[in-house]
Order: sequence, then structure tokens, then C-alpha cells
Amino acid sequence: KDVVYPGKGTGLDKSLWKGSAPGTWFKDSICSEIDPVIDEVWADVTPGCGIAKDFWNARWQGQIEPLFSELYTFYLTVNDMGRVWINNQLVVDGWVSTSSGKTITGTMVLSAGQKVPIKVDFAEKTGDAKVKLEWSSASNPMEVVPQSQLYAQTLINGISDAGFVTFNVYPNPATDRITIQTGKHHVESIRIIDLTGRTVFLSNEKFNGMKTINLSLAKGIYLMKLAGDVMFATQKLIVE
Repeated sequence: KDVVYPGKGTGLDKSLWKGSAPGTWFKDSICSEIDPVIDEVWADVTPGCGIAKDFWNARWQGQIEPLFSELYTFYLTVNDMGRVWINNQLVVDGWVSTSSGKTITGTMVLSAGQKVPIKVDFAEKTGDAKVKLEWSSASNPMEVVPQSQLYAQTLINGISDAGFVTFNVYPNPATDRITIQTGKHHVESIRIIDLTGRTVFLSNEKFNGMKTINLSLAKGIYLMKLAGDVMFATQKLIVE
């Protein structure tokens, strides 16, 4: 049986998003940080970053590294709703109001030491909020998925994107708002990364050609990456 030693993960990228009643989700990415594990309880309060206490989202993304080559069971406890994708497959689906307060499970065969993508979406409607992600396998007792086995998304390639499509960002230097112009190209997501590789802004609102976004970033130098119908070059963004 394949087995690996505990990994060196630091946790997953967590981004907080605004939603709105009765159920419009992931409207605006507000802020992002590295979360060591997914095990959080909020009383009937804001999760931070100036978000209202009702109708908001959290999203965790990165990679997960199993310790054994076995069938893993994933357990997602949510109040109110949540979903888990492992290796780009929807493994746990609790995206209905009746999921609130329950633990929903799903299974997937994983290989020891082989990192695969993970994404966890969470939605809070009203009242208290809770989200917890656990796993188990024949050799792995049920536990909150540990920080050592979770890896944040970082900027793999630097600014050298020769041959990629460039886009315009203005004003640059910026303060609290930027406009992105891509000509006729379609954009699926906007990611802003600080120089440590941490994602500080993420928007998955699709657009064609042009979009203006509001920012609340500390002064400094950032890298912008777009995903869409072409391979976009990485652009440098200065915030003053």
C-alpha cells in the first residue's frame, strides 16, 4: 500500500464574496487570505471585510495531497450550503437549503502523494454559519483535512509570458478602481496576486472586452492574471 509522509502544505486560498437575497451568489470577490483548514463557525455576524452578515459566500481553492492510495470519503458539514470539487469532479453536493446543519458525503479514489485540485464553495443565507471539511479512508481516521495536506494556489510562472496576448489596465498606478480592456477577448476570471504569490483578489464574473472593478488593496506591486479564450500575459499592477 502506497503511503507518504505528511506534506508541507500551508492551507488553501480562501476568498470572501458578496451575495444577495434570495440566492444570487458570488457577485463580488472582497478579500482573500490563506486558510490553514476548513473548519469555521460564525455566529450571526459578518465574516469580515465589510460584508453583510447575511447572503455571502466563501470559496477555498488549491490542491489536496492524500496520504494513502485508497478510496477517500469526504464529509462537508454546512450551515447553510456547500459543494466540494476534487480533481475537477463534483464529489460533495450540498447546494440546497435542506443541507443546512447536515453533513454531506462523497467518495473518490486518490493516490498517495499525488496533489490534485480542490475547490470548496460555501453559501450563507441567514443566521449562524458553519463549514467543516473532513476526510477518511481505510488507513486514515476521520479528521478535519489537515493543513499539511492542503496547498494554496501560487503564481507558478513569473512575468515572462512571451507570445501571450497582452491586455490593458488603467489607471496604472491605480488607487481603488481599475478598468481592464482585452479587445474582443472573452475573460472567465481575474486574479490579482501579491509578490509572495498570495491571491488577494479573485473575480469569476465573465465578461467580453472591458470591465471595471473596485479594489481595496494595500499600496504595492501586484501581478494580474486573466483566464479566458486565449492565454493572457501576466501584467504588473501598481497600487498607490
